[in-house]
Amino acid sequence: MNRNLLAWSILFLCLFTLTVGTSAFATPIPINVGNKIILSDGPGPYASISAGRGGTYNASSPDDLWENFITYCLEIDEHLSFGRTFYVGGITTIADRGGINTNSGDALSPFTAYLYTQAVNGTYDDNQLDDVQLAIWHEENEITLSGNDLIFFNQQQSIFAASDWKGLGNVRVINLTDASGNYKQDLLVTAPVPEPATMLLLGTGLIGLAGFGRKKIKK
Repeated sequence: MNRNLLAWSILFLCLFTLTVGTSAFATPIPINVGNKIILSDGPGPYASISAGRGGTYNASSPDDLWENFITYCLEIDEHLSFGRTFYVGGITTIADRGGINTNSGDALSPFTAYLYTQAVNGTYDDNQLDDVQLAIWHEENEITLSGNDLIFFNQQQSIFAASDWKGLGNVRVINLTDASGNYKQDLLVTAPVPEPATMLLLGTGLIGLAGFGRKKIKK
């Protein structure tokens, strides 16, 4: 086989694998530290704030930096208001103040990241979207579930355990502040971070292409 054709075939195969092999990731939101963000009630049967069940929230950019996305809060003891302008103080993997279970920072759970990714990818119907918020709080040790809410949590955890999910995917935590920099809440977002396998495959393709190029030059 022609070496140039083989080299390009390797690179194409790597790129093709990247496009079909990233199901663990959800569409990234082009959000950055310092961006403004406004919240409103999202899909689901409950009015998020008045029902005391947290999200689902819609997160919009007053500067039109991204399409609206759904999100959930991580801490039950911090409160938000609709229509108010908040700011992205950080994009991390930690709930900044930790919520009820700790005030020293709480690392995001892979199961929470899985639940959020499924919600963003349309796995759940509108009724289940509100259940996801309670499941997240339970996983993050903010509340203790019972009844049908606990049944939903256990069902999703069984599906998660049988999946090939690893780590956090591209789910990150928005550390939310007000205009003065005061901490307000932690929200979930799918951020534009590279998947490790993606970088490995791309690197393999480029190295292979470079290797064939060097052989050609030596001739």
